[in-house]
Amino acid sequence: MNTKPIMVASHPRSGTHLVLDVLRRQFPTARSSRMFGKPLDHLYLNIERLTSDVRPFSDDLAVKILSAVPNPLIKTHYLADFSETWVAEETRELADKWRKTVANAHMLYVHRDPRDVMVSYKQFLSTHHPGVAEMTLGQFVQHAHWNGRDTMLEWWVRHVEGWLALPAIMSIGYRELISDPRTTLRAIGAHIGREPDMREPFLPKKVSSINQSRLGRLLSRTPASTAIIADSKRFPAQDWNTASTPDDARYMREIAGAVMERLGYDPEEYQRR
Repeated sequence: MNTKPIMVASHPRSGTHLVLDVLRRQFPTARSSRMFGKPLDHLYLNIERLTSDVRPFSDDLAVKILSAVPNPLIKTHYLADFSETWVAEETRELADKWRKTVANAHMLYVHRDPRDVMVSYKQFLSTHHPGVAEMTLGQFVQHAHWNGRDTMLEWWVRHVEGWLALPAIMSIGYRELISDPRTTLRAIGAHIGREPDMREPFLPKKVSSINQSRLGRLLSRTPASTAIIADSKRFPAQDWNTASTPDDARYMREIAGAVMERLGYDPEEYQRR
């Protein structure tokens, strides 16, 4: 009997929650529930909450989540070596017992075109960081990551390259999942040794507002979406083609071009539109 966790790793704003919700929708062995009103991340184990001083998960709660279903879900934005994650305050040493849990999991890595990632990431961070909201898109892409070594785009490259170098990891493209969910579901099923339900529609209904997300949290034990919604009213998502400059596009190609081509993203595609 296949009773091991499924871990979904990604750089922030790459489709993490879409994949988590697709797994919950299409694979009954990953379909957990939680008490009314509890945070949505009680439906999966967020590794960062095990290393966070700001919003920690207790070991008891983590064990409860991992024991709820045969294939409990784990989520992380950590680098593949777990040396650092997207925010400094949640970058702590991961205990050995949790490292063993992660090592035993089916591993999925979600990637997305870095131009779309940077647009969405800037929009998301703008809510909590006024300085980010005031930046141009190009300034954000080249802005220093909290680690002091990388720019935001360089950290994306490190993230993708590190995870895809691991053995036995399945790569999932956000674009491919959206455009051909049937094929992606079959591939996931083969990877984890489970048959998907193939429920139609294949993808969960998209949550369009923060209030809609809150309503799902309050009224359902198994809400269709766990998505973290950006404040699109105050900070509308930009369009890469109109918000970026030729220098921004050149920087994108120089830093991320090789990885983009490896993943099937044409570094010149946006400029040709």
